[in-house]
Amino acid sequence: MADNLNHNRIRIGRVVLASAFIINLFTASHLPQHKFFHHFFDTLGLILLVVCMLGRVYCTLQIGGHKNADLITKGIYSVVRNPLYCFTFIGVVGMGFVSAEITVFALLIIAFFLVYFPLIGREEGFLQEKFGAAFTDYIRRVPRFVPNFNLYTPAGEVTVDLTRLHNALRDALWWLLPFVVFETIEWVQHAGWVTPVATIW
Repeated sequence: MADNLNHNRIRIGRVVLASAFIINLFTASHLPQHKFFHHFFDTLGLILLVVCMLGRVYCTLQIGGHKNADLITKGIYSVVRNPLYCFTFIGVVGMGFVSAEITVFALLIIAFFLVYFPLIGREEGFLQEKFGAAFTDYIRRVPRFVPNFNLYTPAGEVTVDLTRLHNALRDALWWLLPFVVFETIEWVQHAGWVTPVATIW
């Protein structure tokens, strides 16, 4: 079941991202095109994407091979119950800023909540059934999605699997793809190779 949920999440994510690229390619934005704001949003978006990449690698390394086998409650997991999805959301917001279109931004955010929050609910249901009272106590103490850094408890020693590290870094690099594509779309439009057919927010 977990594999099916993961495959569905990836499949839906690809469809949503492709739709965002297509909308961005054939539309122009009503937002002011001042150079300062353009560079500001690009820079902010890239920073958020890098934070997402580093955060996801950190979460993957900390949870290691313990996912669904042990209840991890220290380190990043002591401040928020779903840090991997929290960093994913940061990356989605970063994509929205780079797109420079409110419509695309909204599409990405809405898709995130529609896909990930049901997934989080199912995963937490599984953990509740597996760990019982320990997970109930964890839920009571640690927020689901918005980090509370006052709760931070050091993770201590973490064993790093180099194969897992390589896979995490490889997967993280894909988060740069939206930045490259949105910037390429902008260049193609400025070069006159594609003429927007509509202006949207």
